Amino acid sequence: ALSEKSTTAARVASKAKSTSDAGVKHAAFQAASGSKKGGVVSQISQESDEFSTETAEDNPFADFVGGANKSTETVDETFDMPEPTASGQEEEKAEALFGNKPEPKKPAPKAAPVTAAPATPKGATAPPKSAPSKPVVASKEDNGPQSPGVTVQWVRHGEFNVGQECDVDLIVQNTSRAVVRSVMTEAVIPEEVEVVEAVPGPMAGSETPTWTFGELQPGETRKVAMKMIPVQRGDVRLDAIVRLTGYSSSAFTVQEPMIGVAVSGPEKAEVGQQIAYVVRVSNPGTGIASNVIIQAAIPEGLEHRSGSLLSIEIGTLNPGESRQAKLNLTAIKGGAQDIAVRAIADGGLNEETLAAVSIAEPQLSIAIAGPTEQMAGRVSDYTMTVSSQGNVQSSNVRAKYRIPEGLEFVSADRGGKYNKESHSIEWFVGNLQPSEASEFQLSLRATEAGEMKHQAGVISEHDQVTMCEYATTVEGIAVLDMKIVASDNDLKKGDEVTWKVRISNSGSRAASNVGMSCELPSGMQLVSADGPAEHIAENGIMVFRSMPSINEGEEAVFTITARCVREGNSRLRLRVASESISEPLIGEESATVVDR
Repeated sequence: ALSEKSTTAARVASKAKSTSDAGVKHAAFQAASGSKKGGVVSQISQESDEFSTETAEDNPFADFVGGANKSTETVDETFDMPEPTASGQEEEKAEALFGNKPEPKKPAPKAAPVTAAPATPKGATAPPKSAPSKPVVASKEDNGPQSPGVTVQWVRHGEFNVGQECDVDLIVQNTSRAVVRSVMTEAVIPEEVEVVEAVPGPMAGSETPTWTFGELQPGETRKVAMKMIPVQRGDVRLDAIVRLTGYSSSAFTVQEPMIGVAVSGPEKAEVGQQIAYVVRVSNPGTGIASNVIIQAAIPEGLEHRSGSLLSIEIGTLNPGESRQAKLNLTAIKGGAQDIAVRAIADGGLNEETLAAVSIAEPQLSIAIAGPTEQMAGRVSDYTMTVSSQGNVQSSNVRAKYRIPEGLEFVSADRGGKYNKESHSIEWFVGNLQPSEASEFQLSLRATEAGEMKHQAGVISEHDQVTMCEYATTVEGIAVLDMKIVASDNDLKKGDEVTWKVRISNSGSRAASNVGMSCELPSGMQLVSADGPAEHIAENGIMVFRSMPSINEGEEAVFTITARCVREGNSRLRLRVASESISEPLIGEESATVVDR
């Protein structure tokens, strides 16, 4: 009996643990996620089949959907969801405790059969009521009240004579239809009678002869055979006391409610498209499912007008009954999206499912091509390419090119509009089919040296922006200037004149391979020449070797001295060339020579 109770208790504990585990599992749905508003539970009528939500709470399905999706923002709040509780189960009745020992009755001339009533249990509690989700129904006719009963009787075989043995039986019988347990019989033997033998023998250590019979099935009889010797004449009274524990057994049919949920809807959609789903919840079990609730968690790629967590109270579902609700969503982001749906009910019932949908969206790309290096002051051409990489058409596409500081706008093709305030160019691209590309040309002039970062972006009608960057290094330019200063411009025949030639670099870059040549007038004779480079002279022509470079802000000074050998107007001609300038510098200085 104790083993059966332990087994039953183990089943109850196991059910409670599974319910607790279900509560832990549901706790995963309580992690808040997403920035969209979530709805709370609201009642649905029999006629309505649309999800309804009210004030905002967090989405308890974040962990279920997983990581979803999700490169998302999280809200540090919790959604209080009622924890499912285990449905009640009928427990075994507690064993009744023994009652107080009754007082022995007054001697009577004859022993009479005694019927013992079961002792009233102390501290026993009524069995728990069945929970609504686990109704039990009696299935046997004998499930009514049961009254265990035991009779005890003394039976004498022969006469009672002083000094002579007489056989006397103590008979205990279960006269009821129920099993009785822990049957204990105590015999009260007067001093006038001596018991010489008892089969079976009484319990050891008891003050009065006591026998324990354990369990008696309905109609079962137990007997104690005794041999007694009366020691004096007169009336003799034999008493027997019976204690027992009542036992009742009833058979019931246990019903089991179950819950099921299914979602039907499209598997493919496009951004901006309306998507309709049908959520059906059913009870495929044999019991009544109470307080049924459907919950749906909407991923970031889909949108519902009431938020990201939708709940609906279904109420009670009878065995085999099902109901459905509509779920109207809008696709707002491309990629694979999972809609998490679950149904819960009393007794820890929980069923979860996912509805997957692949959302196609326009995917635009943009790129810039052009020189990686550009000389300051020069104009360079750039190409911007916009293409559609998605599997659907991109409509109302617009592109924008931001010109970096240090470059100035020159021109743009295909109707590109230059905005002076934002220093950018804008184009209306229009529609792009999948795999289609469109190119745009623009020209920019470099005004400053340094690293220039170009930026361009493209946007579709769904406000999805794609950006790109491109770097150009603008090199500075060398700006060479030449100045010629004569010691005297009014000369006489036989005088000497000295010219100082200064070549300076006022640019932002060193001038490389700077060379100078000089042509003396025919009335002048070279006396000397000095400078940072060696020279050669022949027939009035001097050529100086090229200098490796003249850095920005520096200058090279040459000195040329000549003697006037003939009167007339004389003109000194100089030419400076460098790899860093496109055209050579030409300089002249005139002088008048007169006769003495």
